[in-house]
Amino acid sequence: MFLSKVIVNLIQSYFMNIYFFSPQHVRPFDFRFLMSVLKVKKIFSFIPPQSLDKEIVTTLDSLETKYCPSPSKQVDFYKSCVFSICSKIAKVNRANNSLQYEDMNLYEESVNFSPKNNILKTDDENILILAFCETGMSSTGIIWTPQFHFDSIHKGSTLRDISREISNFSCNLLKKRLGHSKYNNRICFFKLDEYLMRGFYYNATNNKWIEYWSLNNKGRRNPFMKFISLLLYKTYPEVFTISQNAGKTVFDKPYPTSEALKLYKNFKKEAENRQEEYEKDDDNNDYPIDGFLEAYGDALSEEEYDNYIQEQ
Repeated sequence: MFLSKVIVNLIQSYFMNIYFFSPQHVRPFDFRFLMSVLKVKKIFSFIPPQSLDKEIVTTLDSLETKYCPSPSKQVDFYKSCVFSICSKIAKVNRANNSLQYEDMNLYEESVNFSPKNNILKTDDENILILAFCETGMSSTGIIWTPQFHFDSIHKGSTLRDISREISNFSCNLLKKRLGHSKYNNRICFFKLDEYLMRGFYYNATNNKWIEYWSLNNKGRRNPFMKFISLLLYKTYPEVFTISQNAGKTVFDKPYPTSEALKLYKNFKKEAENRQEEYEKDDDNNDYPIDGFLEAYGDALSEEEYDNYIQEQ
């Protein structure tokens, strides 16, 4: 009886972050350390190994990694990701020549809106979806949420964003099999843009991505990867060293990288230029597509982003 209770408690202590992650601005040597602090044990890669750096492939080979077999199989592959995510949660039982699903009641303490909370409170495994992404903007300078694409053919298509397809399908499948939506609040689907600057969590109730920020000990809001840089330093101080500059602590190998921040600054400048042009033209009726807009709610303000960038 005691052993049974221990097993149940272990099962119920599981947490779940499902990351959508692009390697575009990751130093290949760092990839294995990033997977470690993100507590990733299982990876589904839409990027073939021949398109990745060898050091990244070596890390993938050390984990439970599945690659999409070919471009023509990408829809089938994303569905297999969903079935894998759901299989541990809704256990299949055969009874009277029919399939029945048992709710394993996992991730009780996990929350859908805080990947940081889920990382800090458990050593359990998380899942990472590896794919290239791109952040676009409207002609009016509105920045969209990052889109993870199946391939170049579908680039820019609202119908084939991997992050939305997998998140939405997973939540709907669990609801269909179990008859409730409690996992909408337990599984954290989280995606980062290609610069590793902006992060978003999925709100299944409203089928929207909401911008996420991380609070430090002083209550200051920072991008999620600033928190990850701190974890890298604390976990691997011999690799991710720090320096002092004018009385401030500076990460020697920060995320986002200096190159990514430079590109992000240029991207933001382009958005500002488009907004200025739009304001000059009162007849401009180009409105962004619903679902691509970032949710501004509790997101980092423009001033906070600018302050963060200037400090790097």
